[in-house]
Amino acid sequence: PYFPNCYRNLMETVREQFGKYGAGADQDLPEPTPFCNYWSFIQMKHGMESYLTQVRALINKSSFDGPNNKLIQCMIQYIRDSAFDDINLNSVASQFSYTPAYISFLFKKQIGVGFNEFVTKTKMEMAKNMLKNTEIPIGEISRLCGYGNSKYFATSFKKSFGMSPSVFRQIGSS
Repeated sequence: PYFPNCYRNLMETVREQFGKYGAGADQDLPEPTPFCNYWSFIQMKHGMESYLTQVRALINKSSFDGPNNKLIQCMIQYIRDSAFDDINLNSVASQFSYTPAYISFLFKKQIGVGFNEFVTKTKMEMAKNMLKNTEIPIGEISRLCGYGNSKYFATSFKKSFGMSPSVFRQIGSS
């Protein structure tokens, strides 16, 4: 029962991951050949490769072309939830079990901006809201937005909004 269980677990994992990150409905996923139809390990290997090729083609055709892709939406939410941390491409790639190159490609293709640019924009919007709606000191806002260096934070803020955080706060409170 070891090989049939491994085969069944693999097929269940493929189906779960497709449902979690794919854009197509679960019924769009092709049915794998039942394990009992394979007479040899080589035949099973070829059957699994064929099945995974079909799944890959389905994913490439449908789920990564749409702007509301579940995977990218999950990553965006993760970045927003983790913006106060030192979040980077490697940490997101690790969290979602993809390579950094693939994550970078997805952001460029789906959102139209690079990963780092998206993270910076997210952090800057967070900082802007805190500056506008709280009395938290700018140095603390810098730290809360994941910047260890408040001078770098101020430079990034000015580049994003055309003014320093302190000027923005003065204008926002007027």
